[in-house]
Amino acid sequence: MNTCAAPHPGRTAADTRTDTGRETDTVADTPNPIQIQKFLGGVDYPASREALLSKAKDSGADSNVIKALEAIPDKQYDSPTAVSSAVSDNS
Repeated sequence: MNTCAAPHPGRTAADTRTDTGRETDTVADTPNPIQIQKFLGGVDYPASREALLSKAKDSGADSNVIKALEAIPDKQYDSPTAVSSAVSDNS
C-alpha cells in the first residue's frame, strides 16, 4: 500500500514529475532571488514596492516575477536582500 499522499487531489506523485524526474509544484513558479534581481538592476534603495514593480516591468520581467513582486507587502525595501526575503516569505 502506498502511504504517500498525492500532492494534489486527483493526481499522483508521478503526475507532478517533469521529464527529469523532479517533482513540480507552485514553488517552482516562484522566481529565485537571482531571477528577480536581474530585473531590478539599477534600483536605488530604499525603494517602494511600486518602484520595484515599475523597474521589473520596464526591464521585461516575466509574469512569475511580476506576480511575486505584487504579492510582497507594500512598503519600502532597503536592499535587494530585503526584497528576496519578502518574496520568499510570500511563496
